[in-house]
Amino acid sequence: MEKYLTDNISVRGYSHLLSDKECQDNSISWHDKRYSGVIICDGHGGEKYIRSQKGSLLACTVGQKAIDEYMSQKHRLDEDNFNEQFKFLESYIIDNWRKEVEKDFIDNPLDNDERFNALSDSDKAALIKNPFKAYGSTFIAAVMAKTYYFVIKLGDGNVNVVLSDGSVKSVDGLEDEQLQFNVTTSLCQSNAALEFRHVYVKDESIKGLVLTTDGIINCFKSVESYHALIKNIYDAYSETKNERDIANARSELADGLNQLSEKGSGDDLSVAIAIR
Repeated sequence: MEKYLTDNISVRGYSHLLSDKECQDNSISWHDKRYSGVIICDGHGGEKYIRSQKGSLLACTVGQKAIDEYMSQKHRLDEDNFNEQFKFLESYIIDNWRKEVEKDFIDNPLDNDERFNALSDSDKAALIKNPFKAYGSTFIAAVMAKTYYFVIKLGDGNVNVVLSDGSVKSVDGLEDEQLQFNVTTSLCQSNAALEFRHVYVKDESIKGLVLTTDGIINCFKSVESYHALIKNIYDAYSETKNERDIANARSELADGLNQLSEKGSGDDLSVAIAIR
């Protein structure tokens, strides 16, 4: 059986500290003897996305449950039909996220939310027409099993693989030309299922996967500098031997991310890591 180490962290962005705005990122990680799973979700920062922190949290919890159910049923992916399998999984995640969001805005009507009442008339109208927009969030999940890994991705953010020689590269096949100039796809879109990207890679040799929200790469002038950070994160965790070491690595990472946000993008920052 494989042995996995997983961890995740989300820190409040420096600009959000200054404006007393909540962290809109959320992340989650888990593992068993069959596979490791990691998810990062980035709530949108626009004015009308008043519940994006809750939206990204619900996306993480719904995503973990859906993936765990999927992996319990599918110990081996059908390599000839993985596109259809992932499309089903992505739609299942969206449907369950929308159900949880619907429960939340029924229990907490927008009219009773002071953040809603402070919006412009046009933003209020947009949320009345589509309340899911208030909870808008990206979604990236990755699974690493013994002989393969896969990624499902909606919106911006980055997925990196640590190769057998310890080098880092971005995962190919997830590109989306729409994702530039602060534009992102989102769970709150009516066509979200069409906007997902996914990859399946058969590989027993990789050492780890590292996911980050877009606020991290936006702190760097080059991809090489960003990948150097990913390598440092991987190295710090790969040297841990017990829970105390992992807690220390997480604490050091939190300090580093807080400094990075202050000197760089000012955004909320999230990291999720899975190591063999």
